[in-house]
Amino acid sequence: MWILGESGNDDGLARLKGNWAKLWPVVKRNLKRMLKRVERDFDPPVRLKKCKWTAEGGRLEPDVFMSDKADLFLRIRLEECPAPEDDLPVWDFFINGIGIIHCQPVY
Repeated sequence: MWILGESGNDDGLARLKGNWAKLWPVVKRNLKRMLKRVERDFDPPVRLKKCKWTAEGGRLEPDVFMSDKADLFLRIRLEECPAPEDDLPVWDFFINGIGIIHCQPVY
């Protein structure tokens, strides 16, 4: 999965990459839990292994959702999927250090 930042000098993206080995197992576990609903709600079911995954991440700006509890965000999306991409959610993760403070699908 490619993780892109909003700008070339975003220290948040560097922090995500530096902590990725510890973050990924927690992100993956939460993502799998949230994906069960997507797989169940589509007919025919979405075949996620055939999808391309991308993400963007970086430092949370002040005064945005969850910025009082988390300092980083990660948004994961599926692209080039057999299901209509417009119907698929993106998954937002709000991270503090190596802990996920909150995660949710966004339709």
